[in-house]
Amino acid sequence: RNILVKCNDDFTVPNGINRAIFDKGFTGNVTIQNNVRKVIFPRDYSHVVTIPPTLVLMDLGSHAIPVFTDNAVKFGQNLKTLKISITHISFVPSSVTDLTLYDDSDIDTGEYTSLCNLVNIEKLVIINNAIFDLGDVLCNLKNLRKLYISRYYNRIRLPENLKSLTIRNVFNQIMEFPKSLTFLWLPLRYKHPIGVLPNLKYLHIKKCDSIPVGINKLLCCRLTGGMGAYGAITHLYLMGTFNSVIVEYPPNLTYLHFGYEYDKPTHNLPPKLTYLMLGSCFNSAITLPDSIITVVFGMRFNQPVLLPNGVQTVRFRAGFDQLVDFPDSITELKLGVQAYTETKFPPNLKKLVISCGFKGDLPKATSIYVYGSMSRNLTWFGDTLTTTSNDPILPYLSKLWMCFKVKCIKWGKTKYKFFHNQDIRTIK
Repeated sequence: RNILVKCNDDFTVPNGINRAIFDKGFTGNVTIQNNVRKVIFPRDYSHVVTIPPTLVLMDLGSHAIPVFTDNAVKFGQNLKTLKISITHISFVPSSVTDLTLYDDSDIDTGEYTSLCNLVNIEKLVIINNAIFDLGDVLCNLKNLRKLYISRYYNRIRLPENLKSLTIRNVFNQIMEFPKSLTFLWLPLRYKHPIGVLPNLKYLHIKKCDSIPVGINKLLCCRLTGGMGAYGAITHLYLMGTFNSVIVEYPPNLTYLHFGYEYDKPTHNLPPKLTYLMLGSCFNSAITLPDSIITVVFGMRFNQPVLLPNGVQTVRFRAGFDQLVDFPDSITELKLGVQAYTETKFPPNLKKLVISCGFKGDLPKATSIYVYGSMSRNLTWFGDTLTTTSNDPILPYLSKLWMCFKVKCIKWGKTKYKFFHNQDIRTIK
């Protein structure tokens, strides 16, 4: 059982609750019963906390200044996951294996040297401050397998058994990466060679001069050299400014995501591709492989396109106004603002997203979502639907329910759900 606490009075978390979450602005004192295992406090919580020895997860937020009722107890030795400010690192028990440190200071406080004593840590997350210097501090953490740092400038020496490394934003230091790495996420400003990493499976980097042989997920902005030889790659993300012709794709590629600037004729997509997402600038001719299951087009796309039999999800954006022959296999469809009134919808449609300006007949579908201006008169079913009600969509909803048995519809930010007694209720 979970509980969300929104009051501002002193509160005792009762037995039988697995996880207690205190809402933003909570200011009362808290007593946690012995059987409670997980507690999450708001960002600025700074009141008295009584902590049971059974606790296995606690999130104290980045600005929290807890006042412990028994400093001798602090946290019990059952605690495994802790999120706490760096200024309270002395409270961290040796039992913690998953540690998140919030650091809002703009100087190196020297607190990070205490990390070398937490030898059981397997996952370490450091949020915010980029000024601190880890240096060789992490070398003693032989059990550390996953490291995430949101911002970092300085040199760092990593433990030899590390499996996952993420350093975001500003890092650009030449370093030697552990050969045990299977996941590596480096910021786009990182410009140095990564070396030979035989176990790497996932790589995020700006420019990739040579792709590690065994990698199966690659995210980058620039590629040099061919990719046909890299049969292990199944997921490819070509981010941001990438706008080059790819002569040969990895033969086993199943997931392909282009960034916003890509706009090249695309006719040689790999035969095993099941998911394709095109960026906002793409407006060129494209040939889809028969294997495709999901295709998402960008904002500017407005070209004739042949959808293969077997595709299940198709999403066009606002600028698309071509007449398309939709295969019967489609279950989810999103159309542009200027969709044709003579559009023939597939018979197995489960979800439809459509503009409020569409003037054709709607299909039978489980869910229909409408986007666009609410000020436009609707002419569906041959009538202009108006009302003096504060919500002009309600008469239309009633007719939609009676004619098409639609179960729910989203109008702007409001979602309406239909019940069997034809009562229409707003879901916040």
